[in-house]
Amino acid sequence: LGLLACCDFVISVASAKFALSEVRIGMIPATISPYVIAKIGIPKSQRLFLTGEPFDAAEAQQMGLVSEVVADAEALQAAAQKLCDTMTLCAPEAVAASKALVRNVMNREINHTLKDYTNSELAKVTQSQEVAIGAKAFRAKEKPAWAASKLTAKL
Repeated sequence: LGLLACCDFVISVASAKFALSEVRIGMIPATISPYVIAKIGIPKSQRLFLTGEPFDAAEAQQMGLVSEVVADAEALQAAAQKLCDTMTLCAPEAVAASKALVRNVMNREINHTLKDYTNSELAKVTQSQEVAIGAKAFRAKEKPAWAASKLTAKL
């Protein structure tokens, strides 16, 4: 479950069961605790850490641990491939910068310092080669070079 908390996207079959069962064998979920707490918050983490109770994919999705729940393995493969196809349409450096942006702005007070930071990050990427390539492709009504990439989801 700790690994789920570290992932950007998690697709689960509906029949999956999850638990933070360490407490049931005398352990604690120490190593993964910062990631789980950041993903689902303190109250939900406390419940799971203190009880070790199992929960299903629907509840994991409600908590924010799972992004999408699908019926079965075939649907899982299809959903994973759809996500891969969607991601290949995105500029790789912009994706990485967006991921860092989320990490760096989450849980911060919206103030001038944060606004200066986000403006600075935007200014950095507007000077990137990816923006030039993306803008040129947009004007030409073509897909940028990175969109020709093909990823295959392997489960």
